[in-house]
Amino acid sequence: MIFLGIDAGGTKTTAVAADIKGEMIRSAKGPPGAISVIGVNGVKSLITDLLKELDLKDSLDRIQAATFGFSGVGRTDVSEKVEEEIKNIGFTDFKLITDGELLHYSAFKESDGILLEAGTGAVCISGKNNVLTQIGGWGYLLGDEGGGYQIGRDAVRKALAENDKNLPVSELSKEIMKFYGVEKREELISTVYSSDSVQKVISSSAFTVCELAKQGDSDAQTIVEAAATHLFAILQTALEKYAADDLIKIAYAGSILSQDSPVLDLLNKKLDNIGSDFEIIDISIEPAAAGVLYAVNGSGEESSEQLLNSLKGIIV
Repeated sequence: MIFLGIDAGGTKTTAVAADIKGEMIRSAKGPPGAISVIGVNGVKSLITDLLKELDLKDSLDRIQAATFGFSGVGRTDVSEKVEEEIKNIGFTDFKLITDGELLHYSAFKESDGILLEAGTGAVCISGKNNVLTQIGGWGYLLGDEGGGYQIGRDAVRKALAENDKNLPVSELSKEIMKFYGVEKREELISTVYSSDSVQKVISSSAFTVCELAKQGDSDAQTIVEAAATHLFAILQTALEKYAADDLIKIAYAGSILSQDSPVLDLLNKKLDNIGSDFEIIDISIEPAAAGVLYAVNGSGEESSEQLLNSLKGIIV
């Protein structure tokens, strides 16, 4: 039998399928799967396309259990609708959780710990005594400060504000215009609003801003500092709720908190001053692959060391 894990976020969706021994492993990658992007009505086609790529579309009877981690299913009214769409595909034994919860599982399994993710958006998931608490992750319209969307949006807004005031084109604006392939700052407006996925288009420029910040550009550094401050604020909230008396394990995830990120450097400096005893741990398995383990354990089966080692090598 096969176990399936799907991780659907604001930038991409990944899927991993494997048998209990880890001898057969398949992976697939698809477009953004956040409910705010595709809507509930887009769930069925997204999953069906991934199953087709995994060569499992006509073999649902081979899937013993599945885990679906979707961005935007934290509210009961939304999760119930998404669950119904998944049932309509033909799944019976599955678990629907948020992509943040799935990522927390990939970092800590059933252990306690705090996960801070900053990719397209930003969210903090605190897990203690098998109880998960989410801080942030409200989506790009209401929150997600500190993520790639905010960083990219602030850079575009800076360029447009310069244009309104007839100011010279800054180095940051030059690089943002170059990134989007436009010659005038005002052209950024139509570029953004004509895109199929505003979140993806805007957040994709965050890397350019971070690179400029590392090179010493003051405008980019201001944006990066603001992102780090927002991320530290939600991490502080998580730490206050955590109320641990011993060592706190913290994991970082997402492109904005990659090892060479200036946001990460600033965040760690702020974290050094909190006075708590903590340890930063690395995430060794991708969320979709962790979804396979989640499905295995949820079905009552016992995952093997061979399966775990095989899944650790998966990069989707």
